[in-house]
Amino acid sequence: MSAPGPDNGPAFSVDTVNLDGEARLIVRGEIDLAARDALLRAVQEATASKHRIVVDLSHVSFLDLTGIAVFAGAAVDGSDVSLLDPQPFIRRTLELSGLDKFVPIVSGDNSQDVTR
Repeated sequence: MSAPGPDNGPAFSVDTVNLDGEARLIVRGEIDLAARDALLRAVQEATASKHRIVVDLSHVSFLDLTGIAVFAGAAVDGSDVSLLDPQPFIRRTLELSGLDKFVPIVSGDNSQDVTR
């Protein structure tokens, strides 16, 4: 799924890879209001079919409250969600929001703990 960017290119995309009881959402680009519906739909589809959701944020270049709200909503609904490898400035945004208190942020070095 992708949402066009200002130059009509794919500024945002999300792909789902299913692994042994886990849905890995690979997100690219900017997570903002324009991307909200596609991200929300991907998270909802993943939560409906899997127990564990790992959101790979390593290719995300921007994150605002829109994305934080989607991830928080999944956690509040009882989904086992974790965020994988956010860029340092994205990680800082997540920590400042307090989301890291409810949704684990893990590095690729620890991803085997998340994907067991």
